[in-house]
Amino acid sequence: MSSRIRARTAVELPARSLGVLYQSFRYLASSQTKNSPPLLRYNLSMSWEILKWIGIVLVLVFGGTALTGAPFVPSRRKELDIIFKKLYKLNKNDLLVDLGSGDGKVLKVASDFGARVLGIELNPFLVLFSKVRFISNPRVKVRMNDFFRSDLPTDTTVVYVFGDGRDMKRIAKKVEEQAQKLKRPLFLISHAFEVPGYKPEKTCRAYFLYKIEPKSK
Repeated sequence: MSSRIRARTAVELPARSLGVLYQSFRYLASSQTKNSPPLLRYNLSMSWEILKWIGIVLVLVFGGTALTGAPFVPSRRKELDIIFKKLYKLNKNDLLVDLGSGDGKVLKVASDFGARVLGIELNPFLVLFSKVRFISNPRVKVRMNDFFRSDLPTDTTVVYVFGDGRDMKRIAKKVEEQAQKLKRPLFLISHAFEVPGYKPEKTCRAYFLYKIEPKSK
């Protein structure tokens, strides 16, 4: 599926669902208010107006995230267990940074391996969801941030991304810049997309592991 189609789908699906819900609620409200007291009619009218604006905000947030990055697509637990054993042996000495951490599936699995994890996410609703989900897990941190405008923590060892093919080279270049700043290699795990111009160290299913070296002067 092309990036344009994914972005359009990320907007259309919630828009259609919310549109149906909104129209149903509006019909119900109008049918119930014909013989109702003025105050009840006003309250119902205000309710579906609020629903409409909530829908607009959700569409803008999820659609905007899809246009600026990759739309939210959850990863599978079973696959993650395999890649953290075979592709990159994750352990308690690692700090894994998940770019576009979504609902926190990767963060959960990585923390179960004993690693410290940082999720970077643009969608405020998913950030809030993850913060609540991991409130009692000290190994998991989540930030609302743009990876391209920020630095990785100094103790980062591996970066995970389930992104979009159009961004992979840019992401690798950013990781390379960070490796240069840290003066040591960083590992990059890419799900589904290879990085143009870089040779993977290992592959497992649809996952690619890259060792990103600092640029030599």
